Amino acid sequence: MQRIIIVGGGLAGFEAARALRQQQFDGEIIMLAAESEPPYDRPPLSKGVLLGREPSVHFDLSSITGLDLRLDQPARRLGPGEIETDDGVMAADGIFLAVGADAISLPGAATLRTHDDAQQLFQLLYPGAVVAVIGAGWIGAEVASAAAEAGCMVTVYEAMDSPLATALPTDLGLLTAPWYEQAGVDLRLGERVDDIAALGADVVVAGLGARPATGWLRDSGLDLQQRDGAVVVDEYLRASLPMVVAAGDCAAWWSTRYQRRLRVEHWDTALHAPAVAVAGLLAKTDEPYDPVPYFWSDQFGHNLQFAGYRADDARIVVRGSTNEATWAVGWVRDTPQGCELAAILTLDRPRDLTQARRAMTAGSLIDVERFVDADTPVKSALVS
Repeated sequence: MQRIIIVGGGLAGFEAARALRQQQFDGEIIMLAAESEPPYDRPPLSKGVLLGREPSVHFDLSSITGLDLRLDQPARRLGPGEIETDDGVMAADGIFLAVGADAISLPGAATLRTHDDAQQLFQLLYPGAVVAVIGAGWIGAEVASAAAEAGCMVTVYEAMDSPLATALPTDLGLLTAPWYEQAGVDLRLGERVDDIAALGADVVVAGLGARPATGWLRDSGLDLQQRDGAVVVDEYLRASLPMVVAAGDCAAWWSTRYQRRLRVEHWDTALHAPAVAVAGLLAKTDEPYDPVPYFWSDQFGHNLQFAGYRADDARIVVRGSTNEATWAVGWVRDTPQGCELAAILTLDRPRDLTQARRAMTAGSLIDVERFVDADTPVKSALVS
């Protein structure tokens, strides 16, 4: 294998390049990045860049010897053993798809997905600016939080009956609603925006999520997930065409742990999945990618973390009380072997999250009566 092309210049693409060298691939690595910015980290965009606290968001490429990084060079077509760009067709022995996802946009509204998006929004979030955010999901909440901190007059419009409605049950999503009022943000639930101009805002931001950036792959012969266009990959992150792998926001992998296909749009997936995909591409190992999914969000001075998968047959149990300043909620399942923890959501309780995630990864059983006691460490509620 002489040449591998990485399509995508985000975290998954960067980690793919690093993994190739770490796993002793000494051939040519070409990285095609659609943006003009060198590879960078996305979480700081809504936390640092958006508030003018410009952290170091770009990755250190110096450790990746011989990386041929081509900025402003989006892929246009995937063919057998080749990638076509505006500069022509390049042959490849292996192709790593790490194209990420594109923000769902609305005419006349800004989005927050790229470094350029964050820099442009920063210029608009001045004290007294009238800001409308459409959507109270993860991104919408983080943008609203940052805009309020910047001194803007913020209104959030959410068509559903609670914040975070696509991720959490209504009663749990509503626990975050008071944060908006405390920050001086006008949260309007059950309100759909049909006319952006009628909002009368200085800036309107669409926080409506993202879709895999795979439109250019529709005629490639790759299997794509019908509902969102994600690249369908197996437990080793191999796509349906030979010598093609995919990881990150653009990929839906088969989880042997949960016996279903998963796609998790978060930093943790983009960080850890590429090494598994590279090992499969190089025929180094048969180790599947099968994590306990994890993501987090910082909003209105709080840290929400989630790990696991909310199975349909799981029931909710609360550690302590959600009336407290910090809390955790678990989803538990009864199995023939005993009770298992399927998922956990924590508010400002990082230790609970860490211990629960380890327990789920190990497949440990749990004593629910001990788990619901917030003063008992999660690890002490495990059944040995």
